[in-house]
Parts: sequence; C-alpha cells; structure tokens
Amino acid sequence: EKSLPAEMAEEEVPTFEGVASLLQEMSGQKFFKPTNRFQVPDGTSSIPCSLITDTGHLFFFQKQLLFVPKPMLWRPFSRLEKVEFKDSLMRKNTFELVLTFAGERATEFKQIPKEHQATVFNFFEQNEDLKSKIQDPDEVKKRLEASKGESGNRSPSPIRRMVADPMYQEDEDDDFSDGLDSDSDVAPQPKKKLR
Repeated sequence: EKSLPAEMAEEEVPTFEGVASLLQEMSGQKFFKPTNRFQVPDGTSSIPCSLITDTGHLFFFQKQLLFVPKPMLWRPFSRLEKVEFKDSLMRKNTFELVLTFAGERATEFKQIPKEHQATVFNFFEQNEDLKSKIQDPDEVKKRLEASKGESGNRSPSPIRRMVADPMYQEDEDDDFSDGLDSDSDVAPQPKKKLR
C-alpha cells in the first residue's frame, strides 16, 4: 500500500498536480510539466493560439513544446532550426510564431495575443541553445519596444468608451416604483398619471 507523496500530505495542492502525482505513482512513469521559466502575465504556462484552423494552447517545456487539443503537436527543441516572429497581417493585436524543425515545413502558430510576445521572445532568447535560432532578434526587440510605447497611448475600445460616456449611463426611472411584488405577474404601474 502506497502513501501520498510528502508534498501532498501536508498542504493543499492544485488539482492537476495532485492527479499528475497520483498517476505518476500508479504508473511509475515520469510526468513532464511546463517549465517555470515560461509564465505569461496571468500566471499560466501556456499561450492561446491557432494551428492550421484549430485553436488551442501552446505549452513550453524545458526541452520541447506541445500544442493541444488538436491537431496535437509535440516537438523537441533539439530539432528546432529556426524561430521567426511575424506581425499578423489581419489583426493588429496578435502576432505569429513560425518554427521550423529539421526535415519539416515551417509550423505557424497564429493569433497569439501581442501581450505574450515579450514572454515568448524572452523564453527563446534566454535559452543558450535556442538563442541562435531566432531570426532578426534586433528587429523583434525594436518591435517590442515600439509596442510598449503604443500600449500606453491606445484609446479604449469602443465598448469601454460607450460605458464611460454619461449619455449611455442608466438613470433611475421616476415613473416606476422601486418596490416590486415578487409574486405578481403584472408589470408595475406608473406613479404619475399620463395626460
């Protein structure tokens, strides 16, 4: 009879870690988890993106990457030949990550939110084995600096502007009473008589 690992017995752990630990104990196999070196601002270890026509998440591990749910793609970084960062032609707030692996056509991960571009770039740049694979790193750094300046000058979205506009603020309606009878199916009657 096996007991729980020490780190699980003393404190509460996230569900996925508990399940992974139990599966590891039961199967005797080693489980891989995303590297701590890659964390996006919201605290997760993946980025949303599209591969071919399907959306999913791209996870960065120490020595490999994984795209799920479909088409599932797993590639070791040892086969990586080239890393390219491209601005999205269709959308201003996304970019494309193009990875070329040995013996394969380029794999394009599209519609990645621009706020994750610096995190992805830093992941590749801080890894000595992957740093040399980045195409035009100085150009990418320039674009990152330019996007930092733009983010402070962006005007709010049309919906945020509308919500902030006093013209669209909801005023209290004086014609109807505040006290509604919850059992009544009849609409409340106006306080004032109409002429």
